[in-house]
Amino acid sequence: MKSKVILFLSGVLLGTGALQAQANQECATTASLAYSDAKAKNYEAAYPRIQTLRKDCPSYSVVTYQYGERVLKDKLEKAPDAEKNAVAQDLIKLYEERLQHFPGKTKAGEVYADIAQVMYDYKMGTPEEQYAAFDKAFKEDKDALNAKSLYTYFSLLVDLQDAGKKELQDVFNQYDIVIAKVEEDENKMAEGLATLIEKQEAGEQLTSKDEKRLNAYEINLKAYSTIRGSINAKLGQRADCDNLVPLYSKDFEANKSNVDWLKRAAGRLSGKDCTEDPLFFKLVEALHKAEPSAKSALYLGQLADAEGKAGKALEYYN
Repeated sequence: MKSKVILFLSGVLLGTGALQAQANQECATTASLAYSDAKAKNYEAAYPRIQTLRKDCPSYSVVTYQYGERVLKDKLEKAPDAEKNAVAQDLIKLYEERLQHFPGKTKAGEVYADIAQVMYDYKMGTPEEQYAAFDKAFKEDKDALNAKSLYTYFSLLVDLQDAGKKELQDVFNQYDIVIAKVEEDENKMAEGLATLIEKQEAGEQLTSKDEKRLNAYEINLKAYSTIRGSINAKLGQRADCDNLVPLYSKDFEANKSNVDWLKRAAGRLSGKDCTEDPLFFKLVEALHKAEPSAKSALYLGQLADAEGKAGKALEYYN
């Protein structure tokens, strides 16, 4: 009896192993054909095989999702308007499947950013949901958003504020964060570009890889310059004295010892020529108390002078 059970279990295990081997072979064959077609940009032929791999062999290789993205983007571009939404939803599903099956080979922030951009480009979900998708990507990895995505992220927030669904302070807070990120990326690219230009000027021959990087830096720096202008234009009249003075007056007491807040507030009022308002003097004075310097003392003296307060000005000049 015991030997019969052993033989039965052995048969089951051997049968299962044979089926598994056959399934693995089928996955390998389908993958080979799909990847070959996709590599040759024969996306129509690759599409059904990629879909089969996603359904039957989801954990076979991360390459399925890398080529699958190209295949679906091509399909999305060529699809009639009535079909684009369905293809876009499938592309989002593919991103999610890659993160599910290959988390160690996938940057979550980049996946979230890709999903957010597809949602925005193809008008999927509400503006709140689109903004939340970009916000999720940025909070996961601020490097995940490129120049275009950074602008979209900010633009959506401004539109929500216009619709009464976000506060003006939210807009200014995010403006500071997004502009800081733009400047950070610009500085990195400018440094890389400067290094390559120095090599050229020193008479060194740039490699083909260096030439590509040089071209990429130049293109991206132009893109970021354009995005910076677009972000400032989107902020527009929201950053005028009529909005800024009440906003910073309301928050002054809570932030009068916060150096970063004081610098941002004073800098924004100065940039919009709101320096004649008494609030500006209060901001600079509070900044001088929190972080005193000869420069801020001189500036306060000049402001007091302009108001005809000679005694006060002399105190600051001294």
